[in-house]
Parts: sequence; C-alpha cells; structure tokens
Amino acid sequence: MEEGDQLKVCGNTILHSNSEKELLWFNGSLLRNYHVDRNVFGEFTHYMYDDGTWHRKPGWRSMMDGFCMIKGEVHGVSMADQPILKRSIEIAQEMDAKLKTQSWYSP
Repeated sequence: MEEGDQLKVCGNTILHSNSEKELLWFNGSLLRNYHVDRNVFGEFTHYMYDDGTWHRKPGWRSMMDGFCMIKGEVHGVSMADQPILKRSIEIAQEMDAKLKTQSWYSP
C-alpha cells in the first residue's frame, strides 16, 4: 500500500460505492487476478475513490497485471463490510470446490 512516501492501492477490481462512499460491490470478481490465477482470492483491505490518479505499476504490461491508484485518500474496508467480504470469499471457494467435481466444468 505504500511505495516510498507515496500511498497507493493496487488491484484488478474496481470498487463501486453509494452516495455516502460506502462499499456496494467490486467489479472484476473476488479473485486477486482472475486473468492469472482463478484459485487465489483477493485481500480487500483498502481502497481509494476517484480523487486519486490511475497508475500502471512498473513492469505491468496489461490489464492482466492490474493498476494502482495514487495521490488519493486511502480508506480501510469498514468493520461491518469485512465479515461480509470474508463470507463472500468462503462461499465462492465452496462453490468452486463443488463445481470442480463436475465433469462438464472448465474454469
């Protein structure tokens, strides 16, 4: 989240909020990077709003690598939203495990 003395938030998902700037949903999935590994879930701890600047991390070549937002105000995921995100990831992992047992399933 911090590089030198510059705060940043990086990832492949986009947060959508309500008019009170409270978390509604993420665009892109609960995975850390669904383009690279569909088994590794993200750690959603902080976010920035549109008050920051989009920045491609050095060495990142495409959307598959993700982006960072810099020069914005960093917010932590609320205590109320943390268990919801945790449970959402647990349910997604349970569903993935069930789907993987099906012969027709191809992630």
